[in-house]
Amino acid sequence: ASAGGLQGSFLAFLATTAQPASVRFGSQLLPWVRPDGVVVATTDADVFAATPQLTAAIDVDALGKYWPESTGSTTVYTGAINPIVTSAAGGAESCSDWSASGTARVGELTDTTARFFSEASQSCATPRQIYCLQQ
Repeated sequence: ASAGGLQGSFLAFLATTAQPASVRFGSQLLPWVRPDGVVVATTDADVFAATPQLTAAIDVDALGKYWPESTGSTTVYTGAINPIVTSAAGGAESCSDWSASGTARVGELTDTTARFFSEASQSCATPRQIYCLQQ
């Protein structure tokens, strides 16, 4: 984020077996906005829900590059079936809590439906991007 000139603190939007991805972020009074100024969600409830719904895809990185053009991949690690639940017991959805190989839930970064957070389970051996949100 700092390399892209973004101010503030950012956290990975990842679930673990101990906590859902959503609990890492406090309530936001402003809409969630990408680095290019496009509104992604107008409220926390749009992002932190069992069936999240975005107004625009989170497909721009901190440097302003659009995915998948900048990465070659359209999936991102997330670690759970939705932002408000923990990863499956034993870390089967989170690369063993992001410390080993195995499998993980991934989202589709070009999607605005619940698939943005959970589309499939994929191998942890493949490098992928992660979502980072401002705290």
